[in-house]
Amino acid sequence: MTTNSGETPPSQAALFADALNRLEQQNFRRLVHEIVAPAGTDQLTIRYTKSRSLLLEPDFASVTMRTSAAEIVVNGQTCGAMFASVLRSDGDDQDVFHDVCDGDSEYLLDVARIITRNWNFEDFPRRRDMLILDRIVVNPEYERRGLMRSALAPFLEAFSPNPLLSILRAFPLGYERIGQHARGFTAAATGLVGYYEKAGYQLLPDQDGAAGWMHRPTAHTRPLR
Repeated sequence: MTTNSGETPPSQAALFADALNRLEQQNFRRLVHEIVAPAGTDQLTIRYTKSRSLLLEPDFASVTMRTSAAEIVVNGQTCGAMFASVLRSDGDDQDVFHDVCDGDSEYLLDVARIITRNWNFEDFPRRRDMLILDRIVVNPEYERRGLMRSALAPFLEAFSPNPLLSILRAFPLGYERIGQHARGFTAAATGLVGYYEKAGYQLLPDQDGAAGWMHRPTAHTRPLR
């Protein structure tokens, strides 16, 4: 990752255009589910896809993942997009869990490490969803209206109704390429943490919380270590 502090993040319009491209890449127009949610005086339509459960590693059938992408629509206009994943493990070997996630991506390995560092993985019930909110992108024409936050809970509930845990990293998307040492990162990250706190998420302890990792307690969440 580039960490040149002189670089500036892309505009919100560019990030939104990238999100729309991601939706198209996932064959978004096929097999779309739809739910409606209130947002103040507005009514949101949440159109989302759900993938089948896929093996991350053919030799380890115990770990699977499925994904979802959502288009959030208000008054016929797309006001944002959301992307989420669910990990499942049928085993209690955290080394296998790490290895399988590592074989997929560095990001998924980070997720696995966050999970096993903050919860006792061996005590997890099998076949329970570990829900990850990967990203939220808002159309700049609809910023600061709270529409995406209103859509968040209904979308996640539709995708994964009873997760064991729900996590995310509050990392500003504009800094994915230029890095956290770029100008303006700290203010953007602090604002994003506050945004997700209003949606019920809490910072994880110590170094993970300092890096922006958060969790939302659920009915099935085990105590933190």
